[in-house]
Amino acid sequence: MSTPSLPQAGSWSTPSLPQKNSLLEQAERAAQLFASQQIYVYDTSNTTLPMPMATGTAAIAELPSLLTWVQGQVTNQIKIFLNLQIWKILQSLSAGDLSAAAAASQIEAVANQNLMPSKWTLDAIAETYGRPGSNAVAAVPAESIPSLVAYARVYTLPATPDIVQQWQQDRIFASQRLGGLNPMIIQLVTADGTLGSAWKPLRTKLAAKIGDDAVRPFLGPQATLDSAVDQGRLFVADYAPLGSVTGDKDAPGWQKGLRIMAPIALYVRSDDFAGLQLVAIQLNQGATGGDAYPVMLAANAGTPGQANNWLLAKMCVQSADLSYNQAVNHLGQTHLIEEAFALATARQLAYQHPLFVLLRKHFAALLVINQVGSLTLLKPGPDGLINQILAPGLSGSVELITNRYNAWRFDQLDFPTDIQTRGLSVANLPYFPYRDDGMEIWTVLGNYARDYLALYYTSDADVTGDYELQNWAKELSREAGGPGKVPGFKPSIGNRQELTDIVQKLIWTASAQHAAVNFPQIEYASFLPNYPGATFTPPPPDFQKTSTTPKDLLATLPPVTNTQTQVSVTYALAGYHYDQLLDYAADLEPNAAAVCKRYHDQLTGEVQARIVARNSERERTAGLLPYPYFLPENIPNSTSV
Repeated sequence: MSTPSLPQAGSWSTPSLPQKNSLLEQAERAAQLFASQQIYVYDTSNTTLPMPMATGTAAIAELPSLLTWVQGQVTNQIKIFLNLQIWKILQSLSAGDLSAAAAASQIEAVANQNLMPSKWTLDAIAETYGRPGSNAVAAVPAESIPSLVAYARVYTLPATPDIVQQWQQDRIFASQRLGGLNPMIIQLVTADGTLGSAWKPLRTKLAAKIGDDAVRPFLGPQATLDSAVDQGRLFVADYAPLGSVTGDKDAPGWQKGLRIMAPIALYVRSDDFAGLQLVAIQLNQGATGGDAYPVMLAANAGTPGQANNWLLAKMCVQSADLSYNQAVNHLGQTHLIEEAFALATARQLAYQHPLFVLLRKHFAALLVINQVGSLTLLKPGPDGLINQILAPGLSGSVELITNRYNAWRFDQLDFPTDIQTRGLSVANLPYFPYRDDGMEIWTVLGNYARDYLALYYTSDADVTGDYELQNWAKELSREAGGPGKVPGFKPSIGNRQELTDIVQKLIWTASAQHAAVNFPQIEYASFLPNYPGATFTPPPPDFQKTSTTPKDLLATLPPVTNTQTQVSVTYALAGYHYDQLLDYAADLEPNAAAVCKRYHDQLTGEVQARIVARNSERERTAGLLPYPYFLPENIPNSTSV
């Protein structure tokens, strides 16, 4: 049987609901869906991940319609390869292993290579993802990097990120929880735990060393931890889920085969700063209580011999933050949970179904990039990219994803509810770009989903009578035994508001949410002292009895091989934007095109202007970060990288 490709713009008739078609048209839709179901198949051999995945035939079927995407991906990979090859040559030159003439000759050889693959296949795309770590052209530099500053020399072609000059500042560290790569971990601490994190169980996990003195430099001499909680000023980033997993035997760093450290970082909001102030770090937690683990207070960071200890503690937190974000928030909660929806859409909604027409734009390239990820990131053994970057490695990361998925429900994709549940209101936290800019995008997407769907569903009866839509919901529902296995997804859709809410969540997750947890990587994770994927020496058991040296800091950070892998994957995942949110009006029928254009114009006009103005204000305050990731021009329609 030949492999069909996705339909191109204009290849379907005017979108319609199946129950409003003639019997002949319904039969044609059924035949088309039967054919699609032979291609878009659930991979029953997948026993690693808790959510369903597609077989490779689905991704292959999409490739012919994604030539522009493929070319963009490969071009980006070639730039990464060239950048890292030149960096390796310059490293060898600096180390005295190459003469200037030899270095120039090697750079010329790198620049003159023909690196474009001869054919566009999944294997060819996957090969380009593994290429940047290759040592085939340039001389291999020494495994050690001589200084923290030297980690910034990797930027031979791209611009050096601003974080290189700011990463050691405590306020910048804290602002990364609010306007950086992982805005999903921070929570308000409350007395009863109805919002955010409950204070009493958190207090029992903290070491006795974390007392009232931790907050007084920021909140005044009479302040206590309890009063900070009562006033809505205490916040926590608690990495407890990491402590329940064991590092892969092939993972990088010192934690391979061990339980992963689960830090706790405490922050306060003071009157003189709109963001958060970092006040304390505890590097692990467990049944024995916090006193068993290393603890550092910001109040002590300035005492003799403690500055490097404080920097080391922050590096360990950043490593935990990157591991959790990349495994759970990024891979698990965008890429992987979307796969079931992309499969069910292709299997249960005919090409002329209005929801298929809409969602195909927001699932574009998802199945392909997930297949590439299976061949590279999720590859077992020492050659797998996760096993070269993240401290939990592959098995630990899969365990994190599984634990989160088993506790997750579909309704948790609701953006405002997530913000409210974590207690992150404007009153409690004036500076939170992810919240403020995100709410702009969320609102527009909800209005767009409502108005688009209203073109085709003129009553609630249209929803309940749409048997393709109801089959779609049933296939997705774990509770109904559907192969999509989506926890908490109802097996039927009862009215237009329910459908609008579902579509809003799906478009948000595929576009803005993925942008938030993916694209900041270049700014923050390509400079490894700021965001090491793994640490390579254990921290001292007691900071107060140890003086960390600059050499110790360097020994903690990834060596050259792991550095080049993390940098290459960072740019591979975040260095290419396929399209722009709601830019596809030209591919829709006239009525839908008018709706799409109206909201695209709203995004690129008034919404973009407000975010630009907020970013200008943020940049004027030392210690705050701008947030370009929710500028509509920077949000692709789909999880396409």
